Amino acid sequence: MRSGKQGSSAKRILPIILFGGLIGWILLLPAQAQQIHRNGFEGRQTGWQRGEDNVRAEEKSHILSSDYAHLGSTSEFIQLDCPEGKNDNNFATYYYPTQPAPISDDLSASVWVKANRSGVQLQARMVLPRERNPKQLDEPMTVILTGETYKLTRRWQKLEISNSVKLMKDQQQILRTQLRRDIDMTDAYIDRLILNLYTGPGQLDVYLDDLEVGPVKTIAPPKTKVDPKDTATGQPKPAVPVARNDRGILVRMEQDKLFVGGKPFFFRAVRYSDTPLKTLRDAGFNTVWFDPNVPGDRLEEAISHGFWIVPSLPLLGDGKVESKGTLTSRGGNDLNMARDVEGLAVAITRFLSGDAVLFWDLGGALQVEKLDQLQRTAQAVSLSDPHRPRGADIWDGFSSHSNHLEMVGTHRYPLLTSLELTKYRDWLAQRRRLTVGNALHWTWIQTHIPEWQMQMLSNRKGSEALTEPIGPQPEQIRLLTYLGLAAGCRGLAFSSDRFLADSHQGRDRLLMMALLNQEIQMLEPLLLTLRETPTWIETSHPDVKAAVLRSEKGVLILPIWLGGGAQYVPPQGAIANLSMVVPLVPDGSQPWEISPTRVQSLQNLSERKLGGTRIVIPEFDLTSAIVFTNDLSPNGLVVKWQN
Repeated sequence: MRSGKQGSSAKRILPIILFGGLIGWILLLPAQAQQIHRNGFEGRQTGWQRGEDNVRAEEKSHILSSDYAHLGSTSEFIQLDCPEGKNDNNFATYYYPTQPAPISDDLSASVWVKANRSGVQLQARMVLPRERNPKQLDEPMTVILTGETYKLTRRWQKLEISNSVKLMKDQQQILRTQLRRDIDMTDAYIDRLILNLYTGPGQLDVYLDDLEVGPVKTIAPPKTKVDPKDTATGQPKPAVPVARNDRGILVRMEQDKLFVGGKPFFFRAVRYSDTPLKTLRDAGFNTVWFDPNVPGDRLEEAISHGFWIVPSLPLLGDGKVESKGTLTSRGGNDLNMARDVEGLAVAITRFLSGDAVLFWDLGGALQVEKLDQLQRTAQAVSLSDPHRPRGADIWDGFSSHSNHLEMVGTHRYPLLTSLELTKYRDWLAQRRRLTVGNALHWTWIQTHIPEWQMQMLSNRKGSEALTEPIGPQPEQIRLLTYLGLAAGCRGLAFSSDRFLADSHQGRDRLLMMALLNQEIQMLEPLLLTLRETPTWIETSHPDVKAAVLRSEKGVLILPIWLGGGAQYVPPQGAIANLSMVVPLVPDGSQPWEISPTRVQSLQNLSERKLGGTRIVIPEFDLTSAIVFTNDLSPNGLVVKWQN
């Protein structure tokens, strides 16, 4: 570190010292294991490993792919080139190791499979700890339990191993006959799932997703590894933390784009409330916003579901995080400042222990008065974690705040207020223009009524059960989401009240968010490669405006209903034969209407006119997504959408 004034140097060194001293302590904390082991194969390392093979199959590819996914955004893809088999018992296996799953009536194991050929078979290895392997006496005996076989070509099918007790007893009878003695099956358990991928000669493309096995035993990791004597001094060596598995991959910013593992990433985030994490994952979210006081088991559960995590950290001077993660009152002198830095270092280390942090959130609705605190906090976070980006939700002072951030967020809740959606659209565009530099822009999507507004409307707190739907309506969430996309945001975060469930009139909102996540996932190739600031054009209906977003892979058109009063009551918004003229469409591009249920060509409903290309949408309802593209190759956008 360069020399300088002693006071400023001490302040710069302090976060590093505190962070370095606390990181080892945090890593030694025991992790609470889950009863059900799950893996959604969402953006980390591959989980399946190459196993035994008697046909010499050639592995062409083994990656995490975003081409297909049962749920979420990615699945594990394996491509094998298999020769002709030499006997009736041909196999080319991959296995997935798990924690011990005791054989019981409650045990189940499953994985979702999609392949270009039928015949993939799910198996499990059962370990008999009371029996010795006749060929290797220092190892326990193992046998294979056979599960279901894949039959639906090019469609997702769930392969299961159920009724494990019966399968175990069947194997017990077979072993008795072979070995001519009784077999002790006490404490038998499954320690790995196996897939036999040999389906005959030729190329096999198989996608694997949403693996579940359990209940599994909780195994406490070894705390330390101790060498009794140091050969040089003869004294006991200090305890050394056991190295953990590095599950994370590089997260970095390149201008205004977020890259995860070298690929552009569009985060679809939700703030964690009381909605189960598995439900949020099934709804298509890939990122969860956590408060600094979140329990450790919730962090582990989120990581096990494949979520990326965005921790909300307090600004230095606003409050400190105790060693257990609880926020206390703000400090005002150097001692309290040191405690704040210490608490911040503990919070950072706590979240980093899972290697799933996407970026650091340094506050919400920040104003100019917080600029000094933001600057000091950003510097402290950068010292502790120099690689991951820092972001914050800004209310005013965009040009000043954005100098210290790589990601700039905005929020405004227009529903049930006098702010028309056209004005909300202009507000989003204005905030983007106020930002300096190459910061990534994202925004919060309103999904519930704020607490103060709930009390004013119904004289009750938002956490209390509601007997009537008070809003927002699912259609309003759709409009706000598409306005966020039309503003050029490269990430969206959905707010969340206590429950997105029937008990709090939230189930319909959650289903709408799940549908929107599917639509965003389909449009990500264009949203992540935008080249220009979005522009707006008129349509044949005065209440429908269309955003034009130009990307490296085509031109995306987002018609959106922006009629008056939509922030109070969602309109019907159904229009037949909605037309518009799109300027500067590249020659050779064809228009396609994209949705999770239909990929429809509009080529017969388009024509070249003075000023651009006129297209007609036969059936329009609130929002739509039209893409002009010439990417019609077998691996192109249109084919992927159709698949």
